Amino acid sequence: MADSWAPFGWQGLTAEAPAEWELVGIPKTHDAAEGYLRLDDATQPRMELKWSSHPQKKFDIEKTLDNYLSGIRKTYEKQIGPIEVRRDQTLIPNSGPDAAFHEHREARFFSWRGELRAYGAIWRCALCQRVVMTQVIGPSGGQGTRQQAIRVFRSVQDHPSSSTSLWTAYGLEMDIPRRFRLDKLQLLNGYILFSFTDGSARVAVERYGLASQQMKDGDIDGWFRRTYAKQMRGTTLALDADDLHEGSMRIWDASLRKSWDSYMRATQTSGHVWQDVSANRLYVVRATGKRDLRAATRRIAESIPLRPAEAVE
Repeated sequence: MADSWAPFGWQGLTAEAPAEWELVGIPKTHDAAEGYLRLDDATQPRMELKWSSHPQKKFDIEKTLDNYLSGIRKTYEKQIGPIEVRRDQTLIPNSGPDAAFHEHREARFFSWRGELRAYGAIWRCALCQRVVMTQVIGPSGGQGTRQQAIRVFRSVQDHPSSSTSLWTAYGLEMDIPRRFRLDKLQLLNGYILFSFTDGSARVAVERYGLASQQMKDGDIDGWFRRTYAKQMRGTTLALDADDLHEGSMRIWDASLRKSWDSYMRATQTSGHVWQDVSANRLYVVRATGKRDLRAATRRIAESIPLRPAEAVE
């Protein structure tokens, strides 16, 4: 069983999972109402998470579980051969310290076994009206998969409990105000981009790998101006030293007024750029809109933890 666990967050759903499990499957769309995610370790799938919105009062959990198990059989029997499915498992009892798990949920548990072993759960949250289906998979003869699954299920939150939502990918963690929705995503080798919008403003969070090669002269101000010259064209730009992270810079930019309609409220850009020296990475958090977003970008930047060098691949 993995010793190191890390938070995981996507579209308002959060959980804890072993740190070695990495995101490999993401939703094809950015619709918060439904989606599917998968986490793998170095050898096999380890966790699947599927969710959908179900605002209707009538919800047949047994029928939903039947459909979910049918999909599991179809997928995994094609890959590994026959599997034996067991329903009515009691992975998290509805009493004692675990009673809170069931307070707003109608839950069912199951397991299956073949060349692999898995433990799963399905429930509907009465508060956010989300249906969540998840399973944790391990080797058939391996020990600890049941305990891993129980810990994961206990940690799953269907909806945020604060004004922000946790988003994570490949060691990047950030808290984004809930009013912003994901509208663009790039997960590339050496570069990650999350772009969010609330209709009137846009927030982008970017992470660059190999910072020492990106900043050939070691000047973060010069690197930013070169890299973002196109985005900042036609604006007045100032980068000031900031105390957020060691060596960080604060961006402040007021766009030129290009029309009468925008005369009174010119587009503004604000944000932070910094280097994580230990991890050899560069981070940029920037927001653009008609209002002052300096406080929002600072809170987002503050939520991104620096990673020790030994935690970086």
